[in-house]
Amino acid sequence: VPLFETPQALERSATIMRTCWEQLPHQLNPMVMLGYSDSNKLSGMVTSQWLIYQTQLSLMALADAFRQPLRLFH
Repeated sequence: VPLFETPQALERSATIMRTCWEQLPHQLNPMVMLGYSDSNKLSGMVTSQWLIYQTQLSLMALADAFRQPLRLFH
């Protein structure tokens, strides 16, 4: 299960998952963890919440494009 928690990881998550789905389309666990702790500490609560929201939207759109199931959890 990938964990995206820092602001940088949240911003790169779609790129990382795209690469995974391109290279291993049938071997991935469709669960992705989005963390709050590091993003809150490093960017502040409001920015962290916004990054997590944007990450959820981009990952859901990417999963749809690849026709992959996706389960996000926090």
